[in-house]
Parts: sequence; C-alpha cells; structure tokens
Amino acid sequence: MVTASVDHIVAIVERFHRDMGRLAPDEATNLFTDYAYIQMMMKEPYVGREEIHEMFTIWFTSHTDIVTTPRTVTGQDNRVAVEWVDISDHEGKHYEVPCFGIFEFDGDKIAAWRLYYDYALERGQKAGLKLPIYETAPQA
Repeated sequence: MVTASVDHIVAIVERFHRDMGRLAPDEATNLFTDYAYIQMMMKEPYVGREEIHEMFTIWFTSHTDIVTTPRTVTGQDNRVAVEWVDISDHEGKHYEVPCFGIFEFDGDKIAAWRLYYDYALERGQKAGLKLPIYETAPQA
C-alpha cells in the first residue's frame, strides 16, 4: 500500500464533501481505487468502481440540493475520520441527517469508505417529523 501524507488525504476528503453537490458520478468514482468499497450501515457494500459509480449515479439523480460540509475532520496514517450533516432533498422531502465516515486510502485514492448515519432521524424526517434542534443552535 502506498501512503500519501495525512494533510493530503484530509484535503481530499474535505474537498470531496465540499464539492459533493456539484460532482458528477464519474468525478466521484475517480476518487476511489479499482478495488474500493463503500459500506453504509445496514446495507450491502458497493464493491469496485462499477458498483460505486452506480451508487453515485443513483444518489446524484435522486437527491437534489446536496450539502455535506464537514464539521470535524481528523486523519492519521492512511485514515481520515469525518463528521458532517448530510443535507439534501429527496422525493419531495428535506433531509438533514448527521453522519460519520471513515475513509481508508491507498496513496491518494480512497480504498474504503465506511459510512454511519442516524437512521432513526432519517426515518423520522421521511415520516414528516421536525428537523432536530441542533440544526438551529449556534455552532461552538
């Protein structure tokens, strides 16, 4: 495994999240190795560039107004941990879901992305419940 500097891979993750709403599926997929996987909690993993491309195609065509600004980002060795709120519109509903992810790199390409999110909050918003209070509270 090739190792890139921690600052470099942190910058890749920050840019990926900052640009998420503007990326095309090809651009997003190109950030990953050929053998990469994305593992979202409670779902089968997307393995390899073809499946990852398919996932991004579905995501970018079914969600609009996507914003995934990182709140906390830290890196060590070949890993980057990031916390953000996934904001998007999907099927006529607005979602703001807290997320956390671990990215593992091989060089400057993502080899793995394990993604965790507040499933109960996502389902509550789908049912029409109000957005959480923390979204309106000032940031520390």
